[in-house]
Amino acid sequence: MFARSSFILRLSASSLLALLALTLIGCHSPKPTGGSGAPPGQPAAPEAFVDVAETSGLAAFTHTDGGSGRKYFMEQMGSGLALFDYDNDGWLDVYFCSGSPLPGYKGPPPSNRLFRNRQDGTFEDVTEKAGVARRNQYSIGVAVGDINNDGFLDLFICGYKGNTLYRNNGDGTFTDITAKAGVAGGRLSSSAAFGDFNGDGYLDLYVCNYVVWTLETDKFCSKIPGHKSYCGPNLYDPDRDFLYQNNGDGTFTDVSAKAGISAKRGNGLGVVWCDYNNDDRPDIVVANDQSPNFLWHNNGDGTFTDVAEEKGLAYGEQGNAQAGMGIDAGDFDNDGKMDILITYFSEESNGLYHNEPTGFRDISFVTGMGSRTLMYLGFGTGFIDYDRDGWLDMFFANGHVLDDIEMYSDSVTWAQPNQLFRRSGERKYEDVSVVTGIAKGKRVSRGAAFGDLFNRGRTDIVVSVLRGKPLVLRNDCAPSARWIGLDLRASRGNPHAIGAKVWLTAGGVTQYREVKTAGSYASASDSRLLFGLGQNTRVDELKIRWTDGQITTLKEPPLDRYHRIEEPPRSQ
Repeated sequence: MFARSSFILRLSASSLLALLALTLIGCHSPKPTGGSGAPPGQPAAPEAFVDVAETSGLAAFTHTDGGSGRKYFMEQMGSGLALFDYDNDGWLDVYFCSGSPLPGYKGPPPSNRLFRNRQDGTFEDVTEKAGVARRNQYSIGVAVGDINNDGFLDLFICGYKGNTLYRNNGDGTFTDITAKAGVAGGRLSSSAAFGDFNGDGYLDLYVCNYVVWTLETDKFCSKIPGHKSYCGPNLYDPDRDFLYQNNGDGTFTDVSAKAGISAKRGNGLGVVWCDYNNDDRPDIVVANDQSPNFLWHNNGDGTFTDVAEEKGLAYGEQGNAQAGMGIDAGDFDNDGKMDILITYFSEESNGLYHNEPTGFRDISFVTGMGSRTLMYLGFGTGFIDYDRDGWLDMFFANGHVLDDIEMYSDSVTWAQPNQLFRRSGERKYEDVSVVTGIAKGKRVSRGAAFGDLFNRGRTDIVVSVLRGKPLVLRNDCAPSARWIGLDLRASRGNPHAIGAKVWLTAGGVTQYREVKTAGSYASASDSRLLFGLGQNTRVDELKIRWTDGQITTLKEPPLDRYHRIEEPPRSQ
């Protein structure tokens, strides 16, 4: 077993420095040798991500779309995955979603798979023991959250004709509580996300529904006479999304109509909770495919208003509704406000929306990212500080939806390389996909999840590949950069502190993060916060705003390790 150590740091509550329990979670800390990765404005050094799918054992999973050549609409959607610590041993485990047999399918029986982290760089398949195979149900997206505040993360799976909620029993097994919980759905659901919209301490659930479609209503689409191609979403009616309120007793209530969510319909594919206007109420941003994006402003009274158009998020830079796929929220320029990243269709470019006083402005071409993503079709995406220099970079998982696109296009391919963009200057990004190894090989990528798989203080990337084995990218970049990781635990409300805010100041720069698991496309990521510090040798101040409003401040915490920070009890 990997060694575990701990220490307690006691601080005065009267000076806003509360009692903190800091647990050093086992990890290999890099030994500082001086410099970090190149700071903004300097070229990136040759660094590498290494695909360890085979050696880790995660290549034992192969995604299946359930197809047989009949090209049913949903086959092109692929599936997502989750990186989460289901057994609370301090190490990330991996859950993959897969399709199920469709009419005419003759392959091996597919199912979702759960892999437990052995803490030695390898993973073991524990699907059957855990009871989360979800056979014969078509799975697309997965969301992670502790629905009953027992300290163990639960799983919500969404897909075609029925969603599933697995309650984590805390003993390595899960129980299907979908019927009792009231979240079965029944539409073509794509992505989902947990967040506490009403501040009652229990995680609520937002579910994206794509289009009104069934196997029986599948249409014949073709660009070449007699040859069937996958149809686009514009040939079907858009569907409405669901918002489920957590009742605190293991059940949920559909409040979509009451909350105003049902007022609009869209082709929802990506969703993320974030507090875009810093009013301490979580809002919801949805990437819609060929329909305007949603920005559901939390009114604080149990209702939401879509303000995407007035805030500049509904459309792309050219003022038209684009084919939104994946989404993430993060403060890419360290100005204390959440910016939005959305992946779009080929020949549209991805969108980077900067949060400004009047709303959001798409600056994708200003940064240099827009032109480099123009010919790719992005799905999974995330803001990550891959080189730990204190500035967020951008990852895109690419792959077209038309497996016959090369029959009638000279410029776009079905399988595509993934991309990584490094923050290189004031609102500038450079494409480091090749030099880092991210662009190695072409795949039809879909979901992407981010987290420190090996507890080394680096963000690794796992990508779900349509009809293929996953890509497991171990981050070997910037080995000398300093860092600090936070595993927050709330004493009131959801234990993993989803929705909490953190400000970290080092070297005169303040990084701002919100705790979340959702984002990307159909996927869930590590809830721990990992801050890169570059050449800085200390953190001047670390401030946490817990979901109940309490503030905790920590001065100069030790670097190059994870800290388990527990919310202190309120003084009586």
